[in-house]
Amino acid sequence: SALLHGKWDESSELQWTLSQPIKLSPELSRRGLIEPAVAEMPDGRILMVTRGSNQGRNDTNVDRMIPGYRWYSISSDG
Repeated sequence: SALLHGKWDESSELQWTLSQPIKLSPELSRRGLIEPAVAEMPDGRILMVTRGSNQGRNDTNVDRMIPGYRWYSISSDG
């Protein structure tokens, strides 16, 4: 999962930058990080919440026993 950030420049053009990717081991999330949500907090920091998923793999019975999790990151540099 990564964040695509758009910012308007002086000539009213959108300039896009891509954050560093966030990676997890398959033991934590079989399908990586999905459904990111981003919000600006009242103090100006940026909050990103995303979730992992262990559904969709039927090669072992262990997958059904591994719960899905949510992760968050707070950025103070915008």
